[in-house]
Amino acid sequence: MSRLALVMVTRDEADLVERAVRSAQPFVDETVLLDVGSGDAALERFAQLDVRVVDGRWSEDAARCRNAALDAADADWNLVLDPEEWLAEGAEGLRSLTDGPDQVGLVEVRRAPGGVHEADHPRHLSPRLLPRGVRFEGAYREEPVFDLPVVRTDLVVASDDTETGRWRADRSRNEAILLQALAVRPGDPTLLTQLADEMRLTGRYSEAAEYYTTAMTGVAATEESRHAMVIGALECYTKAGLLRDAVALMDEQGAAWQHSPDFTFLLGDLFFEMMLTTPDLGQELAPLVETAWRRCLELGERPDLAGAVHGRGSFLAAQNLYVLYLVLGRNDEAEEWAARASTMRIPASSVGRLLG
Repeated sequence: MSRLALVMVTRDEADLVERAVRSAQPFVDETVLLDVGSGDAALERFAQLDVRVVDGRWSEDAARCRNAALDAADADWNLVLDPEEWLAEGAEGLRSLTDGPDQVGLVEVRRAPGGVHEADHPRHLSPRLLPRGVRFEGAYREEPVFDLPVVRTDLVVASDDTETGRWRADRSRNEAILLQALAVRPGDPTLLTQLADEMRLTGRYSEAAEYYTTAMTGVAATEESRHAMVIGALECYTKAGLLRDAVALMDEQGAAWQHSPDFTFLLGDLFFEMMLTTPDLGQELAPLVETAWRRCLELGERPDLAGAVHGRGSFLAAQNLYVLYLVLGRNDEAEEWAARASTMRIPASSVGRLLG
């Protein structure tokens, strides 16, 4: 029978590590923690768990840390988790996968509502079940590299989506790493998008918008990654108050993204911001805002689009309609949409069932 290891990189975070380990231990043969600098208190906690702790060296190269943990495990299959994650559903099916041919297993990762990464991917598929020999690449946003079949598993990984001390570099280091990488690979659209993401998360919307826009020039209109760049730029131009640039982007990209609830949602945001800043145009703009957010509900959720934010095709659009009707003094309609938003908000425990 193939051996399956739970593999984690950690630095302190003893409570989170214990939760993650206990969620997975009934389904794995071994747990390996690569520790890159925990204090004595955390190490004492780890010693009380049925795990093998391996001393590691922290590096700004995230892939190097991941690969050191995989090397330490030396198992036929590896299940990769971060400390703030735990197995929520579907773990009983792991053995049927690890007893089969080599393939990479995708798991659904659910992030808690209101978390620090909520604007990225509140729920997404991630390659976490890896056969022996698969290794990671990428100093900042590491990804496994492989030439193997991919299968979607029934495994659901839940995440607190908290910004802990963690084993990763902090955002200032992230930015430095990305800038160094861009010096070697100038114009790389993936690196530009990642740098824009960092700036957006720290509220530097004007700079972020420019990096998103530059990234777009390096990818074809048919590239899946382009959606994340377009909606990132539109959101950041609007939040930065660069409404003329946002309108220009809307005119340029609108035809390509009529199927996107995220793009449509952000159009509503743009029109609403214009309505608030230019009251004389309120009567003209209000119907455009209303149409955009209602259209989001018709489109529904599209988690398959890169950079999609859960809720823009459901409860977030309903919440915005509530605000719009309050501003317009249509209080009865506002209350109706508040109630609808409440019923549309999907508990994290139900997301997996909806995804199938």
